[in-house]
Amino acid sequence: MRHDSINREELYRKLARTAQIRSVLTMLIQVIILLPVGALALVIPNDSLKIVVFLTCFFGGGLLVSWLITQRICIPRVRCPHCGGTLWHCGNNAFKHRKMRLRSDATCCPHCQAPIR
Repeated sequence: MRHDSINREELYRKLARTAQIRSVLTMLIQVIILLPVGALALVIPNDSLKIVVFLTCFFGGGLLVSWLITQRICIPRVRCPHCGGTLWHCGNNAFKHRKMRLRSDATCCPHCQAPIR
């Protein structure tokens, strides 16, 4: 089955833009998560419990939010123009958009085998 090629630069721009959206949303939601945790720290009497709650919300909340945004926004946003399959996995999955690159072994769409040029 013959396919037109996927533009490498356009795919890179989509991946970088989507990574930028993911990092901004993750940071904003992380701040929103930490505001109630700060108020909760005033109510919790035990200092060691405050530290546990803060660390759990800070790291666990950030990881959960980043994973959810990747699953719900990033993966569906970067699509193959031919088959509609996701091309998110052709990137290196970097969190920052400046570090997002196309993987060197990503030469075609993993679903329809359309070449990336």
